[in-house]
Amino acid sequence: MNDAGQRKRPKRRGKLRLALVGVILATLIVVVAIFIGYRRLSVDPGNTAAILKKTRADIALQQIRHTATRDGRDEWTLTAKSAQVLGKKNRTVIDSPSVVFFLNDGGKVYLTAKKGILMPETNDLEAVGDVTVTHEDYVMKTERLRYEHQNRVIYSKDPVTIEGKRFSVVADRMVYDLNSQTSTFKGNVESSIHDTLSL
Repeated sequence: MNDAGQRKRPKRRGKLRLALVGVILATLIVVVAIFIGYRRLSVDPGNTAAILKKTRADIALQQIRHTATRDGRDEWTLTAKSAQVLGKKNRTVIDSPSVVFFLNDGGKVYLTAKKGILMPETNDLEAVGDVTVTHEDYVMKTERLRYEHQNRVIYSKDPVTIEGKRFSVVADRMVYDLNSQTSTFKGNVESSIHDTLSL
């Protein structure tokens, strides 16, 4: 009986050692994976949208750049000094975003604001506070503006003012289609044309 018991104990100890070694190895693999993921996030923050789909954690980012593409073509690019990734809400809150929208004719529309909220799964964007949209022909200002990526539409439900070289418009609401480059104004709309006289 004693000999049989002594034979079983070394086997149990061997299994226990193997289990402990397995746990240690698994822990090391997890630590290395987390470290590599953190390094990738720090070095290449442009992949924010892809990372958000895999994690639910809140993350602070510095010097971010995010580009939205469709059919291999860049449609808009966002840059900012810092952002807060809210994993549970699946959105990124951005400080002082600067966005460039690329138009079909090669032109560009620029957007700046105090704050931005990016929805990484849809590439929709909301800009809040001192929102300025600049085109070569005009400058638009409002307090809150949204961009719908699927339809390539910028719209504001807050009052907007637009100043061009020869015109100005004030409206309660506005929709701008980036594909057709057409604007629709709604609510109370006031416009004026600035004629220049040559003598």
